[in-house]
Amino acid sequence: FGGLGCTNAVESVNRSMWCYAAHTPDGLAAIFGLAPLPDTSVLDSRGVPWLLGTDLILKHRRALVRLAPGYIRRMLGTHPHLVNLVHARNTVAVRWLQSAGFKLGPAQPISLTGEPFRYFEMHAHV
Repeated sequence: FGGLGCTNAVESVNRSMWCYAAHTPDGLAAIFGLAPLPDTSVLDSRGVPWLLGTDLILKHRRALVRLAPGYIRRMLGTHPHLVNLVHARNTVAVRWLQSAGFKLGPAQPISLTGEPFRYFEMHAHV
């Protein structure tokens, strides 16, 4: 979560061009959105998709799989190159990103903690 330039949910929401909350009958499953890549020009085509899920996202994962392509298309419509980082040990997120069509790089230690993250990206089909 957060990945490129954001360190928490509040910062991600504040930086986002748009964000949504995914509610289920059981409660809040996730918040997600799209932020511009920090410290780039307005002509930069890269956007940063992000998602913060609760335990309910696993219970309702089929809905995520069904609804995600429309939101990804919307993201690609405004930013034709989506990029971010995912914690390499978050196997659920890594598998979902791969199934959604994102390309993932190898695990690399990031920041002072040395925690392993994987860069992921998707390009709009031209």
